[in-house]
Amino acid sequence: MLESCFVRPLPDHAATRQVIVSSIVDVDAISPEESHRVTTMIMAGLNARRGEGDFPRVDSIYYPERAGLRIMITANPVLTCELLRMIDALLEAGRG
Repeated sequence: MLESCFVRPLPDHAATRQVIVSSIVDVDAISPEESHRVTTMIMAGLNARRGEGDFPRVDSIYYPERAGLRIMITANPVLTCELLRMIDALLEAGRG
């Protein structure tokens, strides 16, 4: 009887597994213009995904006193990997 008070069947939606990754990317020696370009491209890529079932989050902050950019990503592992590759490609393109 005691077990019936504490053990309840899971609702159907709770049985679906979701894996979320949190990542922080710090970029040093980046200009405000390049920082804006990178973050704009990331947000454009996310906005193009409308209608997807997940809800990723990307935040960024630029530190002018040290010319640094911090990008915080919270998303599923596949999207996180895609975003990290996009950031790497954008930063490499900015060097050349």
